[in-house]
Amino acid sequence: MVAAVQQQYPGYGFRLSSAVETHHDVLRFSWEIVDPDGNVAMSGIDVGWVAEDGRLASLQGFFGVTPPNAHDEHQ
Repeated sequence: MVAAVQQQYPGYGFRLSSAVETHHDVLRFSWEIVDPDGNVAMSGIDVGWVAEDGRLASLQGFFGVTPPNAHDEHQ
């Protein structure tokens, strides 16, 4: 997937915009795609699952910022 984005947007790059957080066998982190001048063109979050052998088993990506929790909006 990263190679496809880099091919579609030559000169752009990925960078982490958060720490990698873990909980048991699940991880998450935020990222940004930046243009050659360092301007953010797109952002998102990835959630991954780690296999028993310690390797990454699966990774799901979401574009855009994380929406607010619906529960928080009603408090």
